[in-house]
Amino acid sequence: MKNIITSLFSVLAISSIAQNSLKIEDAANVGPDIASSIVTLTDLASIFEFALDLHVINTSTVSMELKMRTTEMDVCPNTTSATCWSVCPPYSTAGANPTQISTFSQTIVPGDTASVCSLHYKPQNLDCCSMFKYEWIDIDNGNAVVADLMVRYDHTNVGTACAVSVKEQEVNLEVSISPNPANEMVTFSLDGIENFNGMSINIFDMLGKKVSSISQVGPKNNLNVSEFKNGMYFISIMKNGLLIKTSKLIKE
Repeated sequence: MKNIITSLFSVLAISSIAQNSLKIEDAANVGPDIASSIVTLTDLASIFEFALDLHVINTSTVSMELKMRTTEMDVCPNTTSATCWSVCPPYSTAGANPTQISTFSQTIVPGDTASVCSLHYKPQNLDCCSMFKYEWIDIDNGNAVVADLMVRYDHTNVGTACAVSVKEQEVNLEVSISPNPANEMVTFSLDGIENFNGMSINIFDMLGKKVSSISQVGPKNNLNVSEFKNGMYFISIMKNGLLIKTSKLIKE
């Protein structure tokens, strides 16, 4: 049987005025709100699948049409995963789609609960750990993040808990984007960090496709977005292959 540990650490998420408009419950442990926390699921590498069923409850006073965004933060190669939101998509192999947004949306009225939400992960008999970030975005409110959750899947046969990763330590990094919205040149400014070794900036469209990247990162980083299609883009700040900060850019 899976062992669930919830850590009350702040997670790295895009800020929004709509944050905490949802209550996230573990369906097997109804009551506690696990939004904005890190949940660790532990089992042997030989387990066929980790599965976490969630209740997503609208605690606001307005209806919300929501999609889910899944981001691979530190994932073991060759493992597979799927995020069920309204429907369950095919399993995706680690690295194939590092950021995915659900194809379908669910509308949740005040006080109601999402009908289908479950997280699935198959360790493929590998001895390691993986970390995912799950976000619920309000598509009628500028894709504002209204709740988030981090899940660590620990399938280490030696019984040692996963080590805290870089992304949980780089809490002082501040990212500013100017201008935003932008139509030609944009500058990504990174403050609060001294060592830029191993850092990169990746830009993804709404479908999770990487459209550009910056490999030589410093305090200020310029990018020409004139060829980008108009719309929203997600900015992933990476260090040594791990996601440590996210932000968003509007191209108009």
